[in-house]
Amino acid sequence: MTLWIVDRIVHFGPDDLVKNGLTHFGFHDRSGKHYAIFHEKHFLGLIGNEGEFEWTLAADQVFKGVPNIPVKLSWPMYIDSLDDGSLIVSNFGDANLHRVDVKRRKAEMFVEGKSVGMRNDDN
Repeated sequence: MTLWIVDRIVHFGPDDLVKNGLTHFGFHDRSGKHYAIFHEKHFLGLIGNEGEFEWTLAADQVFKGVPNIPVKLSWPMYIDSLDDGSLIVSNFGDANLHRVDVKRRKAEMFVEGKSVGMRNDDN
């Protein structure tokens, strides 16, 4: 496992969260891959070594020329990789978890959150 070192801590002011571009610069999974998330537009994507999207995960095509894995997300919040290489994506909007097989370009419902009591204060 890679050892992580905190280089700096960044705090955002109340007006700094939403400006031009993505509203969340994303997450790194345990293998170090970087994912950008755009909550309000209901998509996320893998950021490549050159800073470009390698693929996106959304109901519809996000960027021309960038492969998209179709799945209906609702305010995606977190992503992580599983031991088998697939990804799990959680959603704040509907509390669902989706399992993503990037190699096969397929996403499927993994857990319907409400059916197991997962919820937020808005739903």
